[in-house]
Amino acid sequence: MQSKYPTRTSYTFISSYEEKLRLRNGEILWVELKAIPYYQLGEDAALIIIYDISERKRREILEENLQRQKKLLEESEEYAMMKTEYFNNLTHELRTP
Repeated sequence: MQSKYPTRTSYTFISSYEEKLRLRNGEILWVELKAIPYYQLGEDAALIIIYDISERKRREILEENLQRQKKLLEESEEYAMMKTEYFNNLTHELRTP
């Protein structure tokens, strides 16, 4: 006879998401929450697993900031090059009769 309750191997994650929490001391804590459904004493239940992903989030934020700063640097270098070229052409036109 087959049980109406799932076996341990048939559990699947029903949800997974990231949440930003602020601790009492003001520190930010990033967590990933996962919920696994299961049955206990014939009742539906969920096992909630919480992972601390603060270091990963800090690294992601630093990488995003680095990419943004690299882009700004490239744009400012391009602008400086265009400005130099413009003034070189302008001075050449002023010196040429």
